[in-house]
Amino acid sequence: MDSFAKGLRGQGVVIDGKTLRGSIDLAGGTTALHAITAFATETRTVLRQRSVDAKSNQVPAVPKLRN
Repeated sequence: MDSFAKGLRGQGVVIDGKTLRGSIDLAGGTTALHAITAFATETRTVLRQRSVDAKSNQVPAVPKLRN
């Protein structure tokens, strides 16, 4: 995947954060899952996806997509 991602240089890659609907577990006391995703627009491929803290900003989470 890393070599594929390197071939995308100069092409559109978007970063998007989402709260995953239906991921709340009321019985277990957990909150909804929040994720940030790097998406290659031309190939319509998800490159990386990471969960993030609920109350965090997406911008500081972007470098975590590289690891």
